[in-house]
Amino acid sequence: MSSDSDPPPPSPPSVYKIVKRFFKRTLKEKIRDLRYTGLGSELIGPKGLPLGYLNMPKAGCSTIKNILYYIEQGTWLEDPLEIHRVVSRKQALLLGKYFQHQRMRLEKKSPYFIFTFVRHPGRRVFSAFVEKILTTHEYAIPGIQRHLLENAVMMHRGTRITKLDGIPPLEEVELEDLRRNFKIFLRFVKHNVKWDSRFHPNPHWMPQSHRIDRLLKGEPLDFIGKVENFAEDFGQVLVKAGINQPELARRRFNEGPKPPFRYEEILDPHMQSMIRGIYAADLERFGYSED
Repeated sequence: MSSDSDPPPPSPPSVYKIVKRFFKRTLKEKIRDLRYTGLGSELIGPKGLPLGYLNMPKAGCSTIKNILYYIEQGTWLEDPLEIHRVVSRKQALLLGKYFQHQRMRLEKKSPYFIFTFVRHPGRRVFSAFVEKILTTHEYAIPGIQRHLLENAVMMHRGTRITKLDGIPPLEEVELEDLRRNFKIFLRFVKHNVKWDSRFHPNPHWMPQSHRIDRLLKGEPLDFIGKVENFAEDFGQVLVKAGINQPELARRRFNEGPKPPFRYEEILDPHMQSMIRGIYAADLERFGYSED
């Protein structure tokens, strides 16, 4: 299959692959892998409102979850990044709305208004690379970082990076090294999203169209907004939910570290082709250009 082909939707691996992947990972890697599958918090919403958000990592999810929390609780979290832990611990936002949504559809009652937000797939995967691979803070994914360092030649100023403590601070990363290392990551992503790696396909770079189809199992979304047009699109969500607080759509909570170079600066024709090969379905379905 050429790099320009539309990758098929990911399918569950064979029993052999599951067993093989299980025994190849350390216990710590297994725990970290589960942490990033997003299990149990895919569809959330504020209690008392027929509103459900299909979680889409790296596409404004921190902002949306914080706004939903405010709608429910009437206050903002002191640390906006705590929202991910709050949701996973079931202390605030109501989980499991998908099943209620399904039941109400079958009973022909008023369904929940189900929405999500998407983002340009190239910019989204680049943001995931910077946050999860190119840094060593608590939101990085050390298991995948070690895998890439051990199985590919990631460079910094002419020297191969071999250990996590060799990953340089973002302000020291040079343009050509960033391009090279991002392409290494894209090759990993190409296999990971098709279940062809030792790691579970990660929601932070899973094609958004595949994620929607897999989680909703054919159920239509009522609204798909774009991060690039967040204020206007989220304003429509608030109107549908009967929430007369348009100022909420102007709130933003950005969790990711600032990349050393902008996406436009690192993009080259080869990288563009790689992104098109992985995310052709997203580009076409959501109407994004390749640059």
